[in-house]
Order: sequence, then C-alpha cells, then structure tokens
Amino acid sequence: FLIGLIVTALFGVDPINSFFSNTERADGVIHFAHWVAYLVMITSIFKSKEDWRQLLKIFVGLAVALAAYAWFIDWIKPGASQIPRIQGSFGNPSYMGAFMLFEIGVAGLLSVPRRENSNSKRWIGWIALTAFFTFSLIFTQTRGSRKTLVLAYILSFAFLAISRTDYFVADLFKYKWGVHTQA
Repeated sequence: FLIGLIVTALFGVDPINSFFSNTERADGVIHFAHWVAYLVMITSIFKSKEDWRQLLKIFVGLAVALAAYAWFIDWIKPGASQIPRIQGSFGNPSYMGAFMLFEIGVAGLLSVPRRENSNSKRWIGWIALTAFFTFSLIFTQTRGSRKTLVLAYILSFAFLAISRTDYFVADLFKYKWGVHTQA
C-alpha cells in the first residue's frame, strides 16, 4: 500500500502536498510511512499470541473508559455536549463511531473461546462489551459507521454459516475444507 501511495504521490497533481499533506487531513506519504514504521516496531515487540491478546484487552479497557465517558459527559458536566450525539473526548461523533466500530470487532474477536479454555464463561463478558460498544456506536448517529456495522454483521454471520456447513458444501462442490472442519 505504501509503495502504491508513493507512486501515486510522485505522479499526482501536487507531489509536495501528496507527500506532506496538511494538518487537517494528515494523509500524506510521510504520515503513512510513520504508521508502517509503527507496525514494524509493534510486531517486533509483541511476538506471541498471548502478548497480542493482552494488548487487545488493554485496548478494550481503554474503549470502555472512553465510551463510559461519552455516555456520562452530560452528567459529569451539564451542557458540555452541544449536540444530542455521543462523542466523548473525540470531539466528533464520526470519530467516536469509527473507534467503536473497531472496538466491536476487537471485543468480538476476544469473545471467541480458546481451545484450552473452551469451558470458560468469559465470552459472556466479551459479548456484553460488544453489545455496549454497538449501543454506543448507534447513539453516535453516524450513518457511515452504522451501515458498516450492519454490513459487518451480515458478512460475519454469512461467513459463520458457510464455514459451519462443511458437509453440505463438501458434497456440493466435492471439496474438503480442511482444518476448520475438525472440532
């Protein structure tokens, strides 16, 4: 992606603006190069799946605090929110909606029980957090985030339906799916 961005920036209308962008959008090549460097650094620090799970749990804890703050901002400081949409400390409901959309995915991912803890009931808490984040996203009243959420839920359920009908699909296409078919 970064290489494609560099090529398009070189041959664009304003290469200088494409490389450095501006303070409002901050989507220049230099900005994305910093994200690539951050990704390289974070993948060199977090090596195991357990490290990543811990990082995601911390991230979800932060999201719970931000969503709770967004819900109770008028209670903490009456008249602080000028619009009837929750926005929290982001200052823009669209940013809050995009953040909640990401957190719904992370909490949903963490709700999948691991094989060694398959009898654990911790997934119920993760599903509750997913519902809380979904409720928060809805009340940001951001159309783009809500439409993306609906599409993500439809695609997730479609994927689950397809991946769990192994015998039907195997007979229909004469194809053996592989590792995910084994319990």
